[in-house]
Amino acid sequence: MGHPARIVVVGGGIAGLSTAWQLARRGARGVVLVEAGPRLAAQATAQNAAILRTPMPDPVGEALGREGAAFLRAPPPDFAPGPLLDACGLLLVTERGSAGERDWSARLAARAAEVRELSAAELARRAPHVRGAGTTAYLLPREGRVDVPALAAGFERGARAGGVRIELRAPVRELLADARGVRLADGRVLAAERVVLCAGAWAGALARAAGSRVQLTPTRRHLFVTRASGAVDPRWPVVWRDDQPFYARPEAGGLLLSGCDEEPVDPDRLAAEPGQLTRTLALAGRFLELAEPWQIARLWAGIRTHAPDGRFAVGPDPDLPGLVWAGALGGHGITCAEVVGRVAAQWILDGNSEHPLAAELDPRRPAAASAGLALQR
Repeated sequence: MGHPARIVVVGGGIAGLSTAWQLARRGARGVVLVEAGPRLAAQATAQNAAILRTPMPDPVGEALGREGAAFLRAPPPDFAPGPLLDACGLLLVTERGSAGERDWSARLAARAAEVRELSAAELARRAPHVRGAGTTAYLLPREGRVDVPALAAGFERGARAGGVRIELRAPVRELLADARGVRLADGRVLAAERVVLCAGAWAGALARAAGSRVQLTPTRRHLFVTRASGAVDPRWPVVWRDDQPFYARPEAGGLLLSGCDEEPVDPDRLAAEPGQLTRTLALAGRFLELAEPWQIARLWAGIRTHAPDGRFAVGPDPDLPGLVWAGALGGHGITCAEVVGRVAAQWILDGNSEHPLAAELDPRRPAAASAGLALQR
């Protein structure tokens, strides 16, 4: 047997680090975080677009996003050496007269203190690179870009200071019976009272092999960064097109672009498909205008993992008594990391969660739905 542990956190991305930090803050002892790779926060956490965007079609996701945004704006003292959020603004753009515009107008009305509809002149002044004809644009000035490395480092520092042991290059081969520990690829066994599955795209396969019914789907999304250009103002807001999903924000002197593609992928075979560049540049040409031609400096594929209904999976597994989930974050892990870790820690230490949306995140929800069972709450 390996070193004894009370709680094993599987995965050193943003969900695992936040959960470990929350456990440490609550005084949990015997916590070990195992990460398969040589560095923490190097997979989905490092591949994302680092955007704070709280308006979402799903009200549960929006509520969690707003809660997470409050943490990013005002983290605990000494959590990070500088701000976690660059509030450059989020510009939500939709086609004027469309059903989408009517829907956003109605829902954003409840957030009138945070949202402002821009006139054509204001849009041209704030975001001159955006094609504004025939559109409605809503500005959320307190949203923008997240310093992901600083966020991850803050969780890591706090977890270590609270006694969490972190092991790198420690991939998990399998969960033990009833998830009362893990067997590592090197043969070591870490027995535990609880295993917290924060392994992102790899979590579903680990759990299924141990007998869980929870179904998660890893998907791929492409991101591109254009070459640095004097035509790009680094203070431009994040632009988010709602009618045909697309976003752009300043990055490294150029623009980060994504056409929000989403297709299932094997996380062990994640690779960028250059063909997606044509589609994304077509969207950029339709929604943006710059004096210089588009030239791409970097492209990569990020990974996002989803439950069947698109909501997070945070809480107890339906089949494995020792397993707690913190996953299926679907690209919103950076925004919602603090909330996810807090809810997971409540399930681990208290056996329940006091969060008002805990039932909406309960992993027994998608598993029960797929099996045609009724949840007992």
